[in-house]
Amino acid sequence: SRRKHDGGDIAELMQAALQHLNLSQDDVALVVSNNHHFRVLPYEEQHTQLAWSAALGHIPASYSSDFNLLPAARHLEVSHHLAHAWSAAAQAPFDKGLVVVMDGMGESFSAMRSAKEKEEQDYFHDLLLAEDEKFLQTHDVEQQEKGARHGFREAESAYMFQKDRATNTISLNKVMKRWTEEVSPPELYNHGFENMQSVGAVYSRVSSNIFGDWNACGKVMGLAPWHSLWSKDSSKPPLIMRGNVLKNELEINHDELRKQPLAGQKFGLDAGDWSESTKYSSIAEYTSKLAFAVQKDLESVALQMIEELKIHTGARNLCFVGGVGLNSVLNGRISRELGFEKVFIPPYPGDDGIAVGCCAFGLFSGNGRRALAAKAKLAPKLWAGPLSPYQGPQYSLTDIEEAVEASLPWLEVKEAKSVDDFLDRMVSDMADGHVIAWWQGRSEAGPRALGHRSILADPRRANMVSHINSKVKGREAFRPFAPSVLAAEAHEWFEGIPAGEREGDVSPYMSITSFVKDDKRDKIPAVTHVDGTSRLQTVTEDSEPLYFALIRAFFRLTGVPMVLN
Repeated sequence: SRRKHDGGDIAELMQAALQHLNLSQDDVALVVSNNHHFRVLPYEEQHTQLAWSAALGHIPASYSSDFNLLPAARHLEVSHHLAHAWSAAAQAPFDKGLVVVMDGMGESFSAMRSAKEKEEQDYFHDLLLAEDEKFLQTHDVEQQEKGARHGFREAESAYMFQKDRATNTISLNKVMKRWTEEVSPPELYNHGFENMQSVGAVYSRVSSNIFGDWNACGKVMGLAPWHSLWSKDSSKPPLIMRGNVLKNELEINHDELRKQPLAGQKFGLDAGDWSESTKYSSIAEYTSKLAFAVQKDLESVALQMIEELKIHTGARNLCFVGGVGLNSVLNGRISRELGFEKVFIPPYPGDDGIAVGCCAFGLFSGNGRRALAAKAKLAPKLWAGPLSPYQGPQYSLTDIEEAVEASLPWLEVKEAKSVDDFLDRMVSDMADGHVIAWWQGRSEAGPRALGHRSILADPRRANMVSHINSKVKGREAFRPFAPSVLAAEAHEWFEGIPAGEREGDVSPYMSITSFVKDDKRDKIPAVTHVDGTSRLQTVTEDSEPLYFALIRAFFRLTGVPMVLN
């Protein structure tokens, strides 16, 4: 569709997937789903109601399609934070560990409670989940809900998981769960999400205040470091949130969050002017201060929570998921400061990873495997490790040739004689100041461009930041760019990265931010943010051979083992 964040149509998605695999609807044995806004199974069981609503245009016609409902398959439903947890635990590069889920909002407590009271057999949620021996009770949500106007939703959760490779199953026990009250009616815009009191919702509220978009949290993170340059006064940034999540003592500065939103007001930024002497507007000063404040408070609250969970459980390995897991600055501090042996953050920690979690639950939970065995006599083996992040469509040579043919009036086509010839042309163009559109193989799952659908350029050229922001991507001038760096060379350029290709492959999905070494910052200004940090992607030959070869060729030409991605 070429629309960012386009969830698409499930019926069309199923048709495309089955066609790609040369299968039919009858070959689908099990469907596992989650929709944390409302329960899926009770809604889809109303087949005649779906058809009636579709006929009136209230819902898309595809909702009642067999490709959406898949009537021949067994159907299970899993709650939101469990789906997040399964998406990480099932592909973690270790067999035992702690899973922390932090997002804006999850499943409603009332949905779980109602299903438990009705003894529903096909909906799996936290109220049915065994409590770990180290379980922490944060508050009595069942008692609190009796006095609530609307209800409660999942805010932050923690689980311990254990893989059993003899039975090819994974056990998951809950360690902690905090709920956030639905302060506003859930029928409101975005289900009243921006008034909720989870850590992720507070961060999103600031995103809405500044940009008019609850889902522009990445912009908030990129804006925050500019506070040190743009602030003209010495007053402290406002407190946005603080407190101990494990004790349900999160304090939120609602007075600050309820100020008039700044969305739509110009920041006074000139895309071509990045000097410290530039006179930025008061709007730019305040918004950067607000972004800095919420980023600082997010790090403080989340680090305290995860460190206390580590101490309490004795966990040596961590999986971190939920929308907050997209905050690479926080992720970098978790990886560097909390002392876990391994930290795993999948390429899709947000809700785009929910489908992977549902899949993993169906394959590797006891409930899912029993359903599979009954329906199709299937007993799949555990995944050996992380799945490839390249789960999108694969296009044939014929598809590519037809696309080129259709665009010939606007193209100059040159054919490379070999892969080496092709790579030499690409790196020469980048070194000469050109921008490359790099397209190969299957597209990435998740929000990061990881070398299959990427815009590439020379990281040595400082002007590339304003050029790509203004001329190529058409976005705000303050937003930084990331490097894709050879994993074996990363330790020479970035702080806190171990030496060695395997050891240095700490951020294959562009998940963490690290400080660029002082003596390297002027060598790669286009990928060094204003605070000296960089959100890096580490690349190895085993994981991505063609992209690795491109970066290596650029390294040989320039002495810099990375490209702007």
